Amino acid sequence: MSISYAKPALNLEQQADLLLNRGLKDISKEALITKLSSVNYYRLRGYTYAYQDNTVDDTPFLKNNSWNYIWNDYVMDSRLRSLIFESISHIEIALRTQIELVMSLSYGMKRMRTVSVRPIRILKMCAEFVIPSISP
Repeated sequence: MSISYAKPALNLEQQADLLLNRGLKDISKEALITKLSSVNYYRLRGYTYAYQDNTVDDTPFLKNNSWNYIWNDYVMDSRLRSLIFESISHIEIALRTQIELVMSLSYGMKRMRTVSVRPIRILKMCAEFVIPSISP
């Protein structure tokens, strides 16, 4: 089963022309093509949405738009995502440390490698081990 799309694929120059023809301001065509070569048009679309009249088919940019607003939103979101993932990695390491501690104390290091415990049981064991040590 093949899917047919109503809109044709656009190359980078055509994507830049589309954005500029819709009224995007404060960026040259060349600079926009450079940005689009590293950040996908459809990824940026999520950030352009707030600066366009999306009630009209052609989705023209609003009068007070600026490429800088869109790019700043994108950069802020990227930095926020990086901070969140960095924080998540610390949580993951702490959780894995507790799981390894509980498993080694419960089953011993040699047996721990061969023991098969369902993940929910591991989490319950960790909760029983960790939560009492957190309470005042």
